[in-house]
Amino acid sequence: FIIECYDWTGGQIKNDDNAEDIRDVDLTQVHFLSGPVAVEGAQPGDLLEVDILDIGTFADQQWGFNGFFAKTNGGGFLTDHFP
Repeated sequence: FIIECYDWTGGQIKNDDNAEDIRDVDLTQVHFLSGPVAVEGAQPGDLLEVDILDIGTFADQQWGFNGFFAKTNGGGFLTDHFP
């Protein structure tokens, strides 16, 4: 089966060469997850093995980003607010 996932910002950062996307990312709206995924017959406590056969980008979104989020710009939000 195929799982299509959001990036960790939920699409806040665009492929538009605009640094404001990074500067203005709302760090209270991050860590988007895909799932849960149900496995027929699996029970709580079962150990499941997953083989990832392929990983890639959407055909119209073949780009990526990374960023360093300084605490002066909201970075560290998760570690500062959650033990």
